[in-house]
Amino acid sequence: MNLKRNMKGAYKTIKSNFKEYLCFFMALIMVEVLFGVISVSFMNNRKVERSVIEEAGYTYHGYLSGATPSDANVLREVHSTLDKDDKYFDYSFTESGQTRINFKGDLENSRARFLAQVVGKINQGSVRVALITTPLYDAEISLGKDIPGFIALLGLLCALSFLLLMALFRIRINHFKFTYSIYMAFGGDFKKLVGSAFYEVMLIALLSFIPALPLTYIVSALLYLPFGQPFGFYLLSLPIMLLLPLLCSLLALLLPMRVLASGNPSKLMKAQDNSNYVRSVRRSKVFLKRSPVYTELWAMWRFRSYIAMLLLSTVSFAILFNVGWYLSDVYTVRTDKAQPDITLKLSGGADYDLFKAYFDVNAEEYGFDPYILEKTAVDPTEELLERLESMGISTSNHHGTHIAIPTERIESGVFSKCPGNADYSATEALKVLPYDADTKECFEQIYKYDCVGDPTLLLTDPNAVIVSTHLANKKANSLKPGDTVMLPVDRYGMSGVGGDLEINTFDQWLAGSVFVYRPFTVAAVITNYADYSGMVAYLPTLKEEGQESAYCAVMGNEPDYSRIRIHLENDENESKALSLIQNFITHFGGIEVSVDYGTVNEQITEGQNNHGMILVLSALVFAVSPLAGFFSQILFYKKRHLEFDVLRAVGATSKDLKTIFMVDGIAMAILSGICYGAGTFIAIRLLCKLLNTPYVIMFIDSTVSASTFYPVIAPLPFLIGLVLTLLFSFGQVALCGLLYKRSVSDHIAAEFTQVDEI
Repeated sequence: MNLKRNMKGAYKTIKSNFKEYLCFFMALIMVEVLFGVISVSFMNNRKVERSVIEEAGYTYHGYLSGATPSDANVLREVHSTLDKDDKYFDYSFTESGQTRINFKGDLENSRARFLAQVVGKINQGSVRVALITTPLYDAEISLGKDIPGFIALLGLLCALSFLLLMALFRIRINHFKFTYSIYMAFGGDFKKLVGSAFYEVMLIALLSFIPALPLTYIVSALLYLPFGQPFGFYLLSLPIMLLLPLLCSLLALLLPMRVLASGNPSKLMKAQDNSNYVRSVRRSKVFLKRSPVYTELWAMWRFRSYIAMLLLSTVSFAILFNVGWYLSDVYTVRTDKAQPDITLKLSGGADYDLFKAYFDVNAEEYGFDPYILEKTAVDPTEELLERLESMGISTSNHHGTHIAIPTERIESGVFSKCPGNADYSATEALKVLPYDADTKECFEQIYKYDCVGDPTLLLTDPNAVIVSTHLANKKANSLKPGDTVMLPVDRYGMSGVGGDLEINTFDQWLAGSVFVYRPFTVAAVITNYADYSGMVAYLPTLKEEGQESAYCAVMGNEPDYSRIRIHLENDENESKALSLIQNFITHFGGIEVSVDYGTVNEQITEGQNNHGMILVLSALVFAVSPLAGFFSQILFYKKRHLEFDVLRAVGATSKDLKTIFMVDGIAMAILSGICYGAGTFIAIRLLCKLLNTPYVIMFIDSTVSASTFYPVIAPLPFLIGLVLTLLFSFGQVALCGLLYKRSVSDHIAAEFTQVDEI
């Protein structure tokens, strides 16, 4: 096989038929940019993460919290006993007395050894010192763990690129069946057909890589540089964006060529009549008597297989634009949450009021004001489930607290009819939280809820409640302030009902129990609660004399505020806050500290701009739609020039031919719009089913869990896609009309042409 000769032949073929190959060039450029943006972003996100961490001053893997000078002696002693080749950590001391640790080798193993040999030795007799790992440790320990996800994403993109390129090859083969049939009649088989196209595809991929490379880095840079994030050039992205698209292109050749090679050459020769040329003058006159509209509508019915393939090849990429937008919204909602910098677990004699009083008094002295203390009540249901699981008892049949809403207010979601009360429907996709004066501050500064009504009524009315309108990411109810909802305060098992194993679903649980409901008046409605686990209901902790609070009546216990989340203004205040916490532990004890680095993590998430990357990739996929459409339609109408010439010869005027193109354009726009709308509806639902699959598996013995994702089509991207789809569909035909107007007919005798022009 002479590679040089074959490549030279492919070059001559492409050069002489450049217009026909232009679509392939543009498609390969688009595909290579897709692979390039994903690979560059994956590698640059590491650089962004490292930049944020270093800017925050974390050049070490961890530090010892609460260590004293005598503890430092233990650290030195352990370090000095290690062999030179076995020194798995280094240490240093700052001017403020902080003991910093850097691990070597296997970071996870080194950390485990350090905890056992150093921290364990220091804490003999009492737990005073803790090893706090930093974001640098978390970043380095996660190196390589996200590679499987990256490979899976590349695999998904390979499948998408394969379908795109195969659609283009099918379009080309469909329009050049006559040419291929001649080649096959002279001995061309599958091997030779693939061989003839193999070098052309290879050359197109190589040539398209030249403009794709700078375009990739321009697009990728726009995701980072305008936001002040670092950006660089990565050699590893080059083979990814060159070899994978080439592989997809070559694989996309095989199936269309196999189908073509299995055909009969004599039948393929008749494919020249694929456009149903009107060759008979008599028949043409009959068609014209009916009107050009009738003529073209009849022709479109004859071309139905071509139109169906065209719609499938073009509209599907517009549909994927909506899928990408949906995924970007999902990502935004899941990441757009305030993350704590420090989380505390109270135990022993420590309680929230004592800690808050101590913290507020000393915060200014330690120099990290402002801050927010978010007290968090432990869900007694979650604690019960954890205990049962630790005892080896299955919790798959457990059903938690539910809320009953007037059925007339239900809009969507997982709801079941309340037995014996058809006016109410219930859902267990509910998170019950307490509301007091401290919660009010969190509403405004942390959660940033949009509320209709007055949440502060819960401070004075023991029967008030705050509820959310959304269940997962879809509006589930139309509750308004003043409405009445029901929450159970007691439950009795019904006689005749079998054991727990028979009560597997929420419906069975409702039917198998008698509930005592307590009515609550909606004081406020949260319209932007972003939690994919379900709805939220805030209940007052206000107690009337001699009675328990509404929260206690529903949940069975008064709120256990044994969790505190600390939100700081910036990460520089973290060490100061930890010093204050350590001082509290010294005096009062009873606190377990977990550093969450919420500020740093939020900066990393914002800097990596994955939301923007998903939207860019969706837009690039959408850009493929007009490529395939214009390519196919130009070839299709070019083959119909003879048909139009014959119609002109037998009396069709410029107005008649304009009407034909107008009918085609409007019909294609309508069909594309219908397919786009229906396809988007189906695609989003299939996507939700796919995203919900892990939860279905998790609850395989029960339907207790509400769907995590709901199929919501965002209006803005849907309308953008619809308008562009309609414009592309009509514009493809309009362009073909202009091209025919400019062409000079050489298919029939000059005396048959009309004087007037299109």
